[in-house]
Amino acid sequence: MKERFATLKRRKSKAQEPGSVQLRIIQACKETPEKVLESLNTSEEGLSTKRAASLLRRYGPNELAEHKINVWKIIFDQAKDPIMILLFVTGILSFFLQSVSGGIVICAILFLSLAIGTFNEWRSQRTADSLKKRISHSASCLRDGVFSEVKVESLVPGDIVRMYDGEVVPADVRLLKVEDFSCDESALTGESRPAKKSVAPDPNAVSVVDCKSCALMGTIVREGSATGVVVATGSQAELGSIACQLASNRAPTDFQIGIKKYSNFLMIVAFIGTLLILIINGLLGKGWISSALFAFSVAIGITPELLPVLVSTSLTAGSRMLAKKRVLVKQLMCIEDLGGVDVLVTDKTGTITNGHISFDSALGPLGADFKEAMVLSAACSDFEINNEGKVTGGNDLDIALGEAMVEEFGIEQSQKEQNIESFASFNHITQVEAAVAKDINSSHPGSWLFVKGAPEKVMDLCKSVPSGAEEYLTSLFKKGLYVIAVAEKKVEWGPGKDGKEREIEREDEKDLTLVGYLTFLDQPKPDVSQSIKSLRALGIEVKIATGDNALVAHTVCEKIGLSSGPALTNEDLDSMNDEEIWQAMASTAVFARVTPEQKQRVVSILRQHGRTVAFLGDGVNDALALHKADVGISVDTAVDVAKDAAGIILLDKDLNVMVDGVKTGRRIFTNTIKYVNMCTSSNFGGMFSTVGGSFILPFLPMTGAQVLLQNLIYDVAQMVIPGDRIDKDQESKPTHWDIKFIYRFMVLFGPISSIFDYTTFALMIFFFHAWTNHVPEFHSGWFIESFCSQTLIVFIIRTRRLPFWKSHPSRLLTWCTLGAIGLAIAIPYIPVCDGWFGLVPLPGIYFPWLLAEMCAYILLCELAKWLFYKKLWHPAVTVPIGQYPEPKAKKVAKLTKSQN
Repeated sequence: MKERFATLKRRKSKAQEPGSVQLRIIQACKETPEKVLESLNTSEEGLSTKRAASLLRRYGPNELAEHKINVWKIIFDQAKDPIMILLFVTGILSFFLQSVSGGIVICAILFLSLAIGTFNEWRSQRTADSLKKRISHSASCLRDGVFSEVKVESLVPGDIVRMYDGEVVPADVRLLKVEDFSCDESALTGESRPAKKSVAPDPNAVSVVDCKSCALMGTIVREGSATGVVVATGSQAELGSIACQLASNRAPTDFQIGIKKYSNFLMIVAFIGTLLILIINGLLGKGWISSALFAFSVAIGITPELLPVLVSTSLTAGSRMLAKKRVLVKQLMCIEDLGGVDVLVTDKTGTITNGHISFDSALGPLGADFKEAMVLSAACSDFEINNEGKVTGGNDLDIALGEAMVEEFGIEQSQKEQNIESFASFNHITQVEAAVAKDINSSHPGSWLFVKGAPEKVMDLCKSVPSGAEEYLTSLFKKGLYVIAVAEKKVEWGPGKDGKEREIEREDEKDLTLVGYLTFLDQPKPDVSQSIKSLRALGIEVKIATGDNALVAHTVCEKIGLSSGPALTNEDLDSMNDEEIWQAMASTAVFARVTPEQKQRVVSILRQHGRTVAFLGDGVNDALALHKADVGISVDTAVDVAKDAAGIILLDKDLNVMVDGVKTGRRIFTNTIKYVNMCTSSNFGGMFSTVGGSFILPFLPMTGAQVLLQNLIYDVAQMVIPGDRIDKDQESKPTHWDIKFIYRFMVLFGPISSIFDYTTFALMIFFFHAWTNHVPEFHSGWFIESFCSQTLIVFIIRTRRLPFWKSHPSRLLTWCTLGAIGLAIAIPYIPVCDGWFGLVPLPGIYFPWLLAEMCAYILLCELAKWLFYKKLWHPAVTVPIGQYPEPKAKKVAKLTKSQN
């Protein structure tokens, strides 16, 4: 589903009534912050809960008009499918030629296909809508004088909100305070670079693009943080958050590409076969119009009209099944692609570890206790402590630090407001954040610059590091501790040249003095080792991409039994080309201190070498990799930009849930391939028999109505395939589309059914004397035999094992298949079917022949299956990560030798 900002409709709401205080964003950006606050009848202290509730009743929830499912549009989309058009044309032609029975059958097929397709699409849209509602977005809002997390839908004009890196702007907001704040507005303006924001009014603004003092609903915070007042909400905002999430066009998934290739392939086969049947029967004097009707009927029988319905049914059922296991699927096709995953790249925190970060210690550069490092680090943190001692705002490390300060120094002392003169938020490239604070304590009179972040980066900014500090830091990493370094320097600080607040530049973050370290704990989950073993048993390699130090990640990997090898750091990745990284991946499972672009690069390299990659992450720095992966997976507690980039949302950040998802995807794919193989082999065999029968018979081998009736019963019987069981070996390997496999399967199994079709031709002609004077008997004999053969084959091809003995189909599939065969045999004995379809009762001696034929057919198919998998088909071997297929391996070795 695609939605565009240009098509957003403004709904009528109470916000449009006289006396409304909602402002247009253009108007707000031209005014000073004080004027905007006055216009909205609010202040920097925000609203009370009671006042906010009153405004919410007045303006309605902060959301766009709900997407309503249009059943008529779904029906129209289903009806314009080429197969549906072919059915309609054939039906009209049937009635025109007074073939009422054929027209009725076609109408039944058309109605059934439209009804099932419409129902499944309606149900999948309803499921997607309900799942989307479960993926919550929250905002940090000042209510009753305290910042707390509230649902985005509950925001009202006049609310004071804070926005952080990676969040989606929750409403149209006039900025009151910014700290190195910029937004990604590319979905609106097409400009790829983030737009820098400020507090100063924009008196010359003529469009939303000019609003530098406002943040627009639906745009993404790319850097820094800001505080602002909500100006307009819901459909009264200039744009919308939901549309922004859906505006980007995703490339088709591997499964979608495979479905399209297969459908195109079978349509070509159907076109060639239909053309041959039409020409042969027409030239042999069987009537061009009746031959055309028969050819169209055969074309309908050959085309996979049930495939979209089966896929839709399977995916919708799979999404409901996963939802019960607390997995929300935003994009249904991701379920099938999940079955093909053979590499999982995941972050460490919360997936491998518990995700509950607790403060451990504050240390000097050489390991002595140094509590003051907590106070200095708090200057470059973005959290607040309320009167109950609860810490809000900031990231997990900030919250852990704040809680430790409350415990160490008490609530009152920890709440002491620091005089911050300038602040630079965490930068994912430099991996540090900084602040200038004045008179922070007695030992730091005047203005001081404090920097905290990744220890290696902070040390690089220091003019000197005490001897032994790096060795002590290494010992902390080997314990698996998360470490932050803190550094400082005395500065002279004042307004910038333009008289405005001076911003911290990279040049300022130099010649620092190392103050000490803050250490944090995050232990591995107790069951993560078993989860990784389960993923390996499914043929999935696990790689960890983390912002942590390489030694920390390596220690964690040792604890969970994941052989990591030497880690690749961000410096390693920057110095290597793609081929060198691919080869290095053979011996490592850890990418440490990686940037967002490097995570994306790792995923891209794996995909370029034919691997199907799932990426699991929840941070701002994971968004690029989530979008690049075949399957992006995030969690409900992730930042907004990560949830929007992912196709699957986990309500529990647990690798065991991944295992369930992969198994579900593989079951759906395997059952889809069962239908594809059965449809391909039987349809090709039927077409081959029809072409041959057209040559040797003076009449049509079967009427169009009979072909369509057979197809209708067959399609209904196979609707239960999505619920069939699959074998353990089918579940243990990644699943991928392989058109060559389907082609070879068709070429082998199609002619087998034709052998028995021609045997039936001979039986009906020479034994039952069903020639020109007994055409209905011939049609009835082939109708029953061809239906039995194309239906029974499902038990053969659904497994590589011996059917019923070593692999049991589901009871529903067994009874539906046998019931369909029983119905096909009974139809000629129903009196009305003689007039409608030209099918007549057969003598009793026919059925022993039929039983013998079917036994021989099953045995021959079983032998062909053994021959196919043992001798004729050798599936492509997945080349281990870091290696190449044989031809390319020789080429790479030769090139390496010449370079040396």
